Amino acid sequence: MANWGDTLKKVAPRLPTEGIKHTHYDGGRQSEHITGLNLRSKKIAIGLPMDEVIFSQFLVNYLGLDMMPWDSMISTTSTYLPEARNKIHNSFLKSATDCDHLFMLDSDVMPPPKTIEMLLSHGKDLVGGWYRKKEKYPLKTENGVQIIQRPVVYDNAGIRDGIIQYTQKMTPGTGLEEVAAAGAGCWLMSRKLAEALGENPYSMENGGEDMNLCRQTTKLGFSMWVDWSIACAHIGTFFV
Repeated sequence: MANWGDTLKKVAPRLPTEGIKHTHYDGGRQSEHITGLNLRSKKIAIGLPMDEVIFSQFLVNYLGLDMMPWDSMISTTSTYLPEARNKIHNSFLKSATDCDHLFMLDSDVMPPPKTIEMLLSHGKDLVGGWYRKKEKYPLKTENGVQIIQRPVVYDNAGIRDGIIQYTQKMTPGTGLEEVAAAGAGCWLMSRKLAEALGENPYSMENGGEDMNLCRQTTKLGFSMWVDWSIACAHIGTFFV
């Protein structure tokens, strides 16, 4: 098996360390930015559960993730999300065996630049960025009703009938925070956790497929973390 540290030393001199110039045209307007290339030897697999439509905004943000030439990509066009995630997860276990982590990114979630690098820096088995839920929520205040869109991040709400319950946070937090659960649209999972979960860990049993995976993660003794500095846009919401 190749040693990625040695491979990096061989290929690094040939890589454009100044970054890749990206020119974007939007409604007649032109913008340019250079994506910096911070070399890393850790190889990851990027999992993309894709719907029938890929948004142009998603592609623009995807180019800024600082992927390495030796990273792998796993994609599926299954429109049933638990099945799509399971296909990606199983492929990571069976085929991308030289990858240390699996980065799951939904095709309607747009992460900021350096997201992969930032998530890796935390050294956690399950850590993600955050995004807001598409559904509107009426919040009663002293001045009337305010319409908000809550982060797809959850606190523990106890156990009922042997099942871990969650309550959704009202507002974003700060820094790196341990949470009970979060949406799987932008998170990084270690191989250690992936192997502990085994094949087909996603299902709609007792709620969403990501909530069910977080329950399993907790039962296995792992924790879930969110980096609140990684605010992702969720296509279909009012704001980030």
